[in-house]
Amino acid sequence: MLHLKHHCKRSFRILHSSFLLGINKPDCIVWNHIFDTHLVTPDNKKAEWTDPTAHLSIWTEKDVEYYFNTAVGDYNDIPGWGDVNYVITCINIKEHWLAIAADMRKCRIYVFDSMPNYVEQKLVDEALQMPARCIPSLAIAIGVNLHSDRFTYGPWPIRRSKATLQKGRSLDCGIFCAKFVECLVTASDLGCLTVPNMKLFRQQYVLELWANKYFC
Repeated sequence: MLHLKHHCKRSFRILHSSFLLGINKPDCIVWNHIFDTHLVTPDNKKAEWTDPTAHLSIWTEKDVEYYFNTAVGDYNDIPGWGDVNYVITCINIKEHWLAIAADMRKCRIYVFDSMPNYVEQKLVDEALQMPARCIPSLAIAIGVNLHSDRFTYGPWPIRRSKATLQKGRSLDCGIFCAKFVECLVTASDLGCLTVPNMKLFRQQYVLELWANKYFC
């Protein structure tokens, strides 16, 4: 979809999976500072979630500059989080792919899982515990929607899909995630996400890659 922007009705930013992997490491400096109801600044002083200066001081520390720059997005013509509708990434849990979409307008995080009975809710909660805190914290640090009535300070709520689209284990979870993202940003009907359609979508992506020579 990065190469087919004329089809997109909603703006988006793709996050590399290393973003989630990095902030989920217990030794990441952010773990020491972000909590449900307050922050601990680098000098170990308590600050409220509504204090943008406290968030800024956390994310501009040398060890976490990568995450801050990712949210700012003002390099190589990459849009910042304040300029898009969704921040999208994928995460792999137990060799199973799930799509993550942070709605920057409604301040929610959506999790698309084509086989929700395969990965326990506890594992999903653990994997998204820090992103639910870090995404709004970074948004506050760069000044996104702070004056909007809808902006949520503190961890954003997570909404996980419950419909089981895959019957048993298969290798289609990645295609399901890719097509979900495509439907999300093109405002298309999610009803096309069915097992019989996955073979067709694989062929579609191969033809698009070949026709546009993205891989050359």
